[in-house]
Amino acid sequence: MDTLNKNIITTTLISMKKFLLLGFLVCFTLYSCDDGDITNIQLNEFDDELALCTGFNNNSFIIYNTITDPAQAVFIEIPASNASIFNPSEQDESGTLEINDSTIRFIYRTYNEDPTDVICQSIPDSDISVIENYSSATGNINYTSSFVDNGNTRTITINFSVDGVDLEILRSLATTDLGNLVYTISI
Repeated sequence: MDTLNKNIITTTLISMKKFLLLGFLVCFTLYSCDDGDITNIQLNEFDDELALCTGFNNNSFIIYNTITDPAQAVFIEIPASNASIFNPSEQDESGTLEINDSTIRFIYRTYNEDPTDVICQSIPDSDISVIENYSSATGNINYTSSFVDNGNTRTITINFSVDGVDLEILRSLATTDLGNLVYTISI
């Protein structure tokens, strides 16, 4: 009888250990795989049409793009001293500006609702809030400006891309085409 009791106790202990191990593995699997905090930007979800804030700031040009679901925006800020990018006079122009997070910036933001109508406002609507704000401290903004004159009108197209940005959420991207800014001016 002692041997039988020892076998029953040993079998019960082994079953309990297996049950506890299984319970631990289930809990570990359920609670350790939460990737809800990972932010992953898909810049290809933005369309290719960029917009320019006008009359907002005499010190810089602000180029942006938005999507509404989920509410996101990307921004490029370029000092006004680089105005020739926005109105090439003699020939097409291309170059690279080094991001410094003060005067030349690349920013990605998420919002609680569609930011399209408030991007260029100096005092945005209080109903719209920035949820996440990521600003790159390094990298490059590449541009190619071209134009076509037709009578007294000049149509300017500027293609923008970024590379080497230091945002973890963009780390997997090499050079990323942001799109084209197209507008007309009188000449």
